[in-house]
Amino acid sequence: MDRVDFLVEKLKLEPLTKEGGRFSIAFRSKKIIDTLDRRGKRIAVSGIFFLLTKGEVSKLHRVKSDEIWHFYEGSPVELFVIGEDGKLNRFVLGDVSENSVPMVFVPANCWQCARSLGDYSFVGCNVAPGFEYEDFELPDKNTSEKIVKLFPQLKGFL
Repeated sequence: MDRVDFLVEKLKLEPLTKEGGRFSIAFRSKKIIDTLDRRGKRIAVSGIFFLLTKGEVSKLHRVKSDEIWHFYEGSPVELFVIGEDGKLNRFVLGDVSENSVPMVFVPANCWQCARSLGDYSFVGCNVAPGFEYEDFELPDKNTSEKIVKLFPQLKGFL
């Protein structure tokens, strides 16, 4: 059994059909909070395991909560985030080096996408307030066209 198969089996990673890659929910807080932004009640924090293999992408998407990405093993991940200022930011999530960092923060409502820079990348993500599927959004056709016009390098992430 190779490492990817081991991770999939051990951590019960399931395909993310809308976004791409594989994931499993590692943690969902029992604490419930009020989001104060009309979303109502949410769990305080959640954590997932996320696996991307060569050729897979995490499609362009956004979440209505803050996210913190963590690198665990494998190849680095290239993560693009359209920041709150409207600028495109590129991060390399990996071992600490001149070119990569082990943790990246993505503010709520910022468009993001990612890909492995090698055979596989195993990462995690904490979301606060905790992740709920109704807080996840893929861009519609009009938004996709606008984003690609501004940032053509994101075309392969749609």
